[in-house]
Amino acid sequence: MKIALLNHSDPFKNTGGVENYLKNLGSAFEEIGHEVEYISTGKKLSGHLKSTLNMILFSITPRDLSGFDLVISNSHSFRPILRTKKVVSIFHGSGLQRIFKHPSTMFFPFTFFDSILELFDFIFADKIVCINHGLLKFASRFSKKEKLVLAYPGVDTGLFKPSGSKKSSKRVLFVGRVGKAKGFDILLKTMDYLPEEYVLDVVGEPAGVSTDRVKYHGNIEHEKMPGFYNQASVFCLPSRQEGTPLSILESMACGTPVVASNTGGIPEILTEECGVLIKESRPDKLAQAILQAEKLERKKIRGHSLDYGWIKLASQLGGLE
Repeated sequence: MKIALLNHSDPFKNTGGVENYLKNLGSAFEEIGHEVEYISTGKKLSGHLKSTLNMILFSITPRDLSGFDLVISNSHSFRPILRTKKVVSIFHGSGLQRIFKHPSTMFFPFTFFDSILELFDFIFADKIVCINHGLLKFASRFSKKEKLVLAYPGVDTGLFKPSGSKKSSKRVLFVGRVGKAKGFDILLKTMDYLPEEYVLDVVGEPAGVSTDRVKYHGNIEHEKMPGFYNQASVFCLPSRQEGTPLSILESMACGTPVVASNTGGIPEILTEECGVLIKESRPDKLAQAILQAEKLERKKIRGHSLDYGWIKLASQLGGLE
């Protein structure tokens, strides 16, 4: 089968959860014998306004995709201007859902246009794949249930695996965009509530100035990330909003305990054996959760991650009727 993977952000020139999702999904399709072509703007994007403009232009650009058996869109695709047999839209998040929860976000350019283009997905896509049950439930307000599919992301358990080496230091790991949406401001304050031996490793942009207790590493190649997860005592993601983060699955695959917010699809993949869900965005509560999670058994954490595989996801998407 010949498959097109669409996304306005080039997965080989930009970093992020959706980009990693695309590369891993494409590799899985190829591994089970399908031919894959990535279609994007081919640009390295920076800044929300530039990303918004590229998303709009990419979504409304006419394309002849009739040579593909399946088109999977990770950006919105206006089906009437695509010559194609079948379009499957992946919903990693929802602009409409953000507006319903926080009405003021409709004035953010990306969220505003994202929500408008979503409506076209609901109307024209053959299938809509939601990466968690909460998103599926929300999407059912706008789309027929038979069009909706629940499919969790995968994790490369061959790349992300325990190293076997003992950890001699206390390290908390954060992976993601450094900003309020990911709760990074709360995590920084949390360091004041942890013993002085604890160090925070930060992977992502924008990078700050490192101190004795906070180490900024900037963006790191995906293939090098297992080393960071393995040296961490706990992985922490106190986001204010989320989809279903690949970083949590990657941490679990390395056997590293997780502390994360009870939001989005996180409670659907993070069990009590694997980590601690936090309901309050308070530094003292987050510090307690980190100390609690550190005691969890790593073999059980690794075992839970084996339920999520890219080959499993590729087979599910490739078999959609």
